[in-house]
Amino acid sequence: MKLFIKKIFLYFLVGTLPFIVLIIGYIILDPFRVVWKYDNYSNLHIIPNRDYVTTEMYLKNRKNEDYNSFIFGSSRTLAFNPDSWKKYIGHEARPFIFDASGETIFGIYKKIVFLDNLNSKLENVLIVVCPDLTFQTTVNSPGHLFIKHPSTSGESWITFHLTFLKSYFNTYFLRAYYEYTFTKNIRPFMFDYIEFRNIYFHPITNSMTIEDKELEINLNPEKYYDEREGVFWKRPEKQQEYDEFIGVTQEKMLKEIYRILNSKNSEYKIIISPLYEQKEINEKDLYKLEEIFGKDKIFNFSGINDITLKSINYYESSHYRPSVGDSIINYIYQN
Repeated sequence: MKLFIKKIFLYFLVGTLPFIVLIIGYIILDPFRVVWKYDNYSNLHIIPNRDYVTTEMYLKNRKNEDYNSFIFGSSRTLAFNPDSWKKYIGHEARPFIFDASGETIFGIYKKIVFLDNLNSKLENVLIVVCPDLTFQTTVNSPGHLFIKHPSTSGESWITFHLTFLKSYFNTYFLRAYYEYTFTKNIRPFMFDYIEFRNIYFHPITNSMTIEDKELEINLNPEKYYDEREGVFWKRPEKQQEYDEFIGVTQEKMLKEIYRILNSKNSEYKIIISPLYEQKEINEKDLYKLEEIFGKDKIFNFSGINDITLKSINYYESSHYRPSVGDSIINYIYQN
């Protein structure tokens, strides 16, 4: 019997030892930066959950910085420089970019409600609408890159952390992460899991800068775009339009956002992104936004226009550059 128990124990130990080692590695190395607190999230080799990062940065700094101005939206908010914005809203403004990867109306709504509950100032607000994704869902986003911080979503911390553990135990991720961590070798299969761009996040404003891409374009723009000819596909000449996305639930969220901003006497503006594919926001969705917030608050840059015609305004087919954000800010405040 003793021998049998010993064999069972050894079998259990051998079977669970790799799992225990991996769990220890997850806790100590914290590949997704969701276990420990950090002062700086720049130049990470694992793409972080921007919703989590932005919420953590806000909670860490809010008392000392006394933020009073916010930019909400997806990673396309990287085009909007807080220093450029301050030229129009006043140098005493304390801006914070409260973005998230693939941000949705659910995320924007939850963040504004969260700030309202904390009695945060909302003196100036920019909401950057992406007509291709902002209104497509009204619930928390799935996946470790997109799930919302539990402090804003009000949902389970257990579900949140289990989402990251599930992604961590992906065999391909484990191989890519640990091989790169210990050897620094770059291999083709890693590109789906390892971030090789240098991305800087400002420790106070939370603004994002893709340093190496901007440098590469400025040094030799012709070479940069020639090498990415396949990324910048030829768009249809005839103007196309997105499907209608704003339904009953989206409308309720938008009206609550308006109520909060109005109660705070916010100076707000809604920017509809100039996306490379040149589709226009749906006419009915645009009308609903104008009806809720006021036509003078909506600035529509979607569709075929001077911005979207030029490839040099984009890093790739999804993100437009800070030079575009500066021109948009200049336009909406000068007009």
